[in-house]
Amino acid sequence: MKKITLLDGAAFIVWLLPIAYLISVYPVLPESLPMHFGLNGTPDRYGNQNEFLGMEVFLIGLNIGLYLLLKYLPMIDPKHSAKYSESTFQKIAFAIALFMTIMNIFIIFTVTHDGFRMDKLLFPLIGLLMAFLGNMMYNIKPNYFVGIRTPWTLEDEDN
Repeated sequence: MKKITLLDGAAFIVWLLPIAYLISVYPVLPESLPMHFGLNGTPDRYGNQNEFLGMEVFLIGLNIGLYLLLKYLPMIDPKHSAKYSESTFQKIAFAIALFMTIMNIFIIFTVTHDGFRMDKLLFPLIGLLMAFLGNMMYNIKPNYFVGIRTPWTLEDEDN
């Protein structure tokens, strides 16, 4: 079993933020809520409160699942080469958890405040995540889970 680190505690707090925000705004949610947004930031499908709550539970569960998958990835690596990049995987896992939490909070904010456009935040946030991931990928040793996984890149460090 892996130790619980400070980054795990921070991830736990990050996971709780959208839950706390949703609980605080749930009484004032309208009956019909936007469920899907187009590229221009306007809603193009509506649903009820239960459907919205189900979507939020799914997004929070996905966030937790991705974090735990990346945290325990070195344990399921067949060649045990991912253990050399364990700290990098932890940083990537936290960055993805933070990204998904920010997106989840802004989805709730967009639903409760008409006129806020999601596209103003979405594209810069995705750009920041991609820049961070690109910076972290350089530090990952060849493994079976992250990066280019062709046979010749897995067998040769120089590729």
